[in-house]
Amino acid sequence: MQNCKQSKNESVWEHCQNVNNTYNSLLLDNSRLPQLLKDNWTKIIDHQLDKQIMSEYLTWHDCGKPYCRIEVEGKIRFPDHANKSVEIYESMS
Repeated sequence: MQNCKQSKNESVWEHCQNVNNTYNSLLLDNSRLPQLLKDNWTKIIDHQLDKQIMSEYLTWHDCGKPYCRIEVEGKIRFPDHANKSVEIYESMS
C-alpha cells in the first residue's frame, strides 16, 4: 500500500491514514459537517462501531488497490478494488 500511488502525491497507505485521521477529527469536532448530520449527530454516534474496529477498517479499507491499479488516459483507477480488499482482509484474519 505504501508503494502504490493513490494519486500523484499520495500513496494508498497515506490515503487510508488520512481517512482514519479525518474520521477521528470529526468525532472530536463536527462543526465542518453539513447541518443535517449535525442535527442527527447523537443518533449517528450512538450507532457507530467500536473505535478500534473503525480504526482497523479505515486503515485497511483499500488494501486491494495495489492489486487492481490501472492507468486510463493518464488517470489512476482501481476497478473492483472493494472486492479484492475484502478478499485480502479476510485472508489476514
